Amino acid sequence: MWDSIFELGVAKELSIFFFLFVLLSCIFYKFVRDIMAQNEARELRYLDTIENLTGEIGPSLKIIKEDIKKLKEEIREEIRTNHKGLKWYLDRLIQKNNGGGS
Repeated sequence: MWDSIFELGVAKELSIFFFLFVLLSCIFYKFVRDIMAQNEARELRYLDTIENLTGEIGPSLKIIKEDIKKLKEEIREEIRTNHKGLKWYLDRLIQKNNGGGS
């Protein structure tokens, strides 16, 4: 393959410019290929990191969800308790204002 390229360059009398172009093309191809290999290796490292972090966060998220459920239940119970107390207080206040309270 390379022989036919060189023969073509010599036959057309393109001389040094043809060979410089071929050399530059080869260097550019190697450079691009190396960059692509580095990018692929970096992407694989990123994917491994993401998988590791996801595995570590999973159990923590489950604990957080359970804690949030408990807090919601406590808040609901507190609202129910305070609502009953508030109702009792308002009823007493109304009775006092109407003159029927103790």
